[in-house]
Amino acid sequence: MVQSSPSLAQQHLETQDLQSVGNYILQKAAENLVIPWLENPQSMQQVHRWRYAFPHTALDVTCLSAKNPLHLVSCGDWCGGNLVGGAMVSGVAAAVEIDKQLRNLLPENIDFLEKFV
Repeated sequence: MVQSSPSLAQQHLETQDLQSVGNYILQKAAENLVIPWLENPQSMQQVHRWRYAFPHTALDVTCLSAKNPLHLVSCGDWCGGNLVGGAMVSGVAAAVEIDKQLRNLLPENIDFLEKFV
């Protein structure tokens, strides 16, 4: 997956021909990463706009957790940052929180993350 800058995304928010935008992004990624084949991949699945993915103010926590009455964990790029890196850190923090909650619920104290890391 290749992600554009927020300014490029904003510039092309209403562009009808997303294929040309995708090709441009791949060309720039190929140049910047020095991976020539990236400019002409075997396939390109989809160019997607994240129309509402521009949080003006991100929360200063990596995920939100509610324990009562339901055990819910929320994460995203709006937690701890407003870019894809923030979303990744937030997702990992949510996984750790879910693992912690599951260990507290189960009598055997199974570490679910240990099985995948």
